[in-house]
Amino acid sequence: MENTLESLNGLLARLQKLLTLHRQLLESLRAEREALLAMDVRRIQDAALDKQGILHQITQAEQDRIAATREAAALLRAPAGQDTLSNLVLLAQSSSLKLSDQLRSVQQALQLLISRIQEQNLSNQRLVEASLEHL
Repeated sequence: MENTLESLNGLLARLQKLLTLHRQLLESLRAEREALLAMDVRRIQDAALDKQGILHQITQAEQDRIAATREAAALLRAPAGQDTLSNLVLLAQSSSLKLSDQLRSVQQALQLLISRIQEQNLSNQRLVEASLEHL
């Protein structure tokens, strides 16, 4: 049981790191939009580099999260192919209701943030496309 709680806490920490990185990405996309609107090439380049660095960190953190999810799934004896975060949230209830709620909360926040990132990215893409039409 102790190993399971440690594993779930490790998973929670990795999800929180992903949440932080995704918040940084959203801020970077907002900065990129401001640079696009100002037509400031230097700021656009800086935003692109910033975004690239954050995306690299997200990729690494996601790999860590996947490994932590698999570890927790094994400890919770999740059926084969059922090692998704949503299933782990449900399985974790038997070990710690509080931890299960924290995992669910971070998962929902991350899903909402990813949706906002997708919207902001699409908005920025449309802004670039509109700018290119006027050249």
